Amino acid sequence: LLTGDEGVSTGEPFFVVEIMPSFKGGDINKFRDWVQRRTNYPQAAIEKKLKGKIFLTFIVEKDGTVTNVTVVKGVDPLLDNEAVKAISESPKWSPGFQRGQPVRVRFQIPLDFQL
Repeated sequence: LLTGDEGVSTGEPFFVVEIMPSFKGGDINKFRDWVQRRTNYPQAAIEKKLKGKIFLTFIVEKDGTVTNVTVVKGVDPLLDNEAVKAISESPKWSPGFQRGQPVRVRFQIPLDFQL
């Protein structure tokens, strides 16, 4: 077990680690593509002509699950909620590692909604 002075056991998510989490053998771009393909443009948003870029953060946990999906900068609740839903449905990732231990890693991702 590592002690706090090695910086791994704090429980706070990292942004950069020695081995970054991977999504289906790919990186954050592969995940962004996966999310974009699974995001439904709500009909009400289309009717309101809503579009824009949503910035979200999420954490890949030590076991590879995706948690804490949060909108940092949203466009409209109709689109924001759809983006959160899509990311929340992510299959497990390969976790990130720091000093040989699995760690929590925070990601930020922009998602584009264009009509």
